[in-house]
Amino acid sequence: MRKSQKQQILEYMQSGGRINKYSAFQKFGCMTLAQRIDDIEADIDNKLITGWELKREPDRLHNNAMVYWMDPLEDQFRLAV
Repeated sequence: MRKSQKQQILEYMQSGGRINKYSAFQKFGCMTLAQRIDDIEADIDNKLITGWELKREPDRLHNNAMVYWMDPLEDQFRLAV
């Protein structure tokens, strides 16, 4: 069974990839990256995706199109050494 674009994009970002609308189309045939990002954000808000933070910034190399990536959340209860 083929993975959804949302799942492919999520896995790509969780593996350290950064993505913008151009690379989303090139890698996954996705023409609606903003909608897929909204879907991922909704899953984070609804606790369907945990342990990750979605980040974004303008991509100056690509006409300020937004670039997205994910960072793992730091353990809030980790003791300082």
